[in-house]
Amino acid sequence: MGLKPNDKILYLIEGKRVVLKPLKGNILDLRGSVTTKEKPVDFKKLRDHTRKKIARKGIEKLYSYDKDYDRIDWLTRLEP
Repeated sequence: MGLKPNDKILYLIEGKRVVLKPLKGNILDLRGSVTTKEKPVDFKKLRDHTRKKIARKGIEKLYSYDKDYDRIDWLTRLEP
């Protein structure tokens, strides 16, 4: 398998057997390896939708880690 000390191993369970594979690279190398039936979330659309809803309700404070809300002068973003 070409492993060195401190290398990571991926354990895949397939029925009654376990397959070992060396785990190399980083999380970005795994992009696209997991499939889903759902469409990916469009975070820009989600933020825009949230901003419109906030504006309609007259909300002045919002708990969020998303610093994009800091650009809205009438809204105060608080970190949770």
